[in-house]
Amino acid sequence: MAGTDELRRTALYETHRGLGGRIVGFGGWAMPIQYESILREARAVRESAGLFDVSHMGRLEVGGSGSAGLLSRALSVDAAALRTGRARYNVICNEEGGIIDDCIVYRRAADEFLLIPNAANTDVVVDWLARLNAGLPDAAIIRNITADTAMIAHQGPQAAAMLGEVASVDVGA
Repeated sequence: MAGTDELRRTALYETHRGLGGRIVGFGGWAMPIQYESILREARAVRESAGLFDVSHMGRLEVGGSGSAGLLSRALSVDAAALRTGRARYNVICNEEGGIIDDCIVYRRAADEFLLIPNAANTDVVVDWLARLNAGLPDAAIIRNITADTAMIAHQGPQAAAMLGEVASVDVGA
């Protein structure tokens, strides 16, 4: 694990180390790339399910009455049209329509969104949103909660069924 001391660590870093995860640098973060065998782990996800720490991805809460307007201005999708409880993959655009980053936007409530940019671009996205937000009469509230939270991806053909056994919501819906 030499060379990982200067990297950022997710909330699950010590758990990964304790479970024998092979830690490497990825996007400025110390992340596990495998535990036992890459092939065995890939096969398990293809045939059943696997958990992945994706806490290195950015997490930005965008709220307030101006949140949908700000996000609709910055994203390639109309955030205002996104139904509560739904998510959409899209891109964050600059003034010329070029791509700053790809991301996922979730609508949590009428005036509450969660934006997930890529790890290496989170600060760039925060700065861009703040710049767009500064000129709006009904400014949104932008909170970078990346360092305060963890995020796990559960993938594979059995993931929904497994999650359904422990979730309090209908994950199939």
